[in-house]
Amino acid sequence: MAGQAGLAILAFWLIPYIVKKLGSEGYALYSLLGIVSGYLMLLSLGAGNATVKYVSEHLGSGDRGALRAVLGTSLWMHAFGVCLGAAAVLVFRQEVAHLLKVEPASLKLAVWVMACASVGGVCFALAQYGQNVLQGLQRYDLSNTLSLLQAGLFLGSVALLLWRGCGILAIGGAFVVINAVVGLAALASALHFLPVYPAWDFWLESGRKPFRDFLIFSITGFVGLLSWSVIFQWDKLFIGCMLPLSQLTYYMMPSAILQKFWIIPSTITTVAFPMLSELHGAKDAAGVRRFYRRCSQLVIWLVVPGFVMLMVLAPQFLTLWLGEEFSRYGTWPLRLLAMGNFFYFMGVMPGVAVGGLGRIQYGVKAGVALALMCLFLWTFLIPRLGIVGAAWGFFLASLLVNGVFILCANRDFFSMSGREYFEDVCLRPFLAGAVLLAVAWMIHFWLGSWTSFLLGGGLCAAVYIGLVLLLIDHDNYESLKEVLAVLR
Repeated sequence: MAGQAGLAILAFWLIPYIVKKLGSEGYALYSLLGIVSGYLMLLSLGAGNATVKYVSEHLGSGDRGALRAVLGTSLWMHAFGVCLGAAAVLVFRQEVAHLLKVEPASLKLAVWVMACASVGGVCFALAQYGQNVLQGLQRYDLSNTLSLLQAGLFLGSVALLLWRGCGILAIGGAFVVINAVVGLAALASALHFLPVYPAWDFWLESGRKPFRDFLIFSITGFVGLLSWSVIFQWDKLFIGCMLPLSQLTYYMMPSAILQKFWIIPSTITTVAFPMLSELHGAKDAAGVRRFYRRCSQLVIWLVVPGFVMLMVLAPQFLTLWLGEEFSRYGTWPLRLLAMGNFFYFMGVMPGVAVGGLGRIQYGVKAGVALALMCLFLWTFLIPRLGIVGAAWGFFLASLLVNGVFILCANRDFFSMSGREYFEDVCLRPFLAGAVLLAVAWMIHFWLGSWTSFLLGGGLCAAVYIGLVLLLIDHDNYESLKEVLAVLR
């Protein structure tokens, strides 16, 4: 968490400088490096989580033959699909650039970016393989260090290259070099701590069962991963294909801001999942229901203030951080994406809870439905409303699908009606959010400088903390103290 906070501060400091130096079109090309390599990682077919699970499991059982088989299977899955996709991007890089509606003056740069993204994507996959193995070995210190270095070095290198007068050509080269270095370091670290090396004849090593189990788990997880990728990444692909590439930059900023909010629900769900599983194994239905209610309300308590502040203060924040142009184009996408993410976060806890009860396919189906709804709405709205249409599509899909999913999960697994869920879980945080919204709206006209913005934000934070202490019930007060203890 300290590393992620450091990266957030670094990005907050450097991104305005990078945007100013590259311009909207240049920043969009710069963003494609990460977007393309991220899409290429999908071709590993969910091998990442399967690697963490089975490396840990076979180390615990002491089955070295199965461990060798898993390591070999994972290495091939990380390498083969990604290399095949990278080769396709490399061969058809000019056609992809045309598909993304790159301006003629930037076409050569876009072709270079595609080439760097394809080669860097292979190196990125190698780094992911090493980091997943390290997580399976429970060497989170090394895995996190490599991940933070990968992101921090690239961001810092981009700013340094721009300061030295270099452009997108040098940035593309730096992307390849940094991912190659981190990839080799991750692989070397993993091999150093492993008690065995990967088996190349993995389908024969220790029988076919480890290979088959790994593949089934990987492909099943890939369905959920693909749904998540569609929901949170394909909107950018649609924008790149349907609109001028410069519009992607104005959309990327709100999207990047909201990604920082993921640390809040993930902090709770990481702890809640095994606890719910334990209660379920003990057949304590009342305990499961009570714990689920506490965690669901706690998620809402923690995310409400951030989303309310974004809704009200989006124009002021974007103007102060990135300038009036970004505020003009990005305010409503930021607001709509914030509302969509809020409803998505409300559905995260029910999804984790049903997984803890052994019904993970229930949440996967909801994810697939949300992805399909997003695709349908983006196809219809983006050509008509531009990047605002992309944000509208995600918001409407999240509201409809997660609303139905929350109601059905509460009814089927926790014997909780919609009215009971609203009164027990949502009502108090929503009341506090409504008061905070009114306070923020009354003062937002005066927040025209960083000093006044920070003072206004501090006032709103104090108001919300007071409302929490006034309205929160005893159970959730104890839960909040536990979460704060974990954060410390």
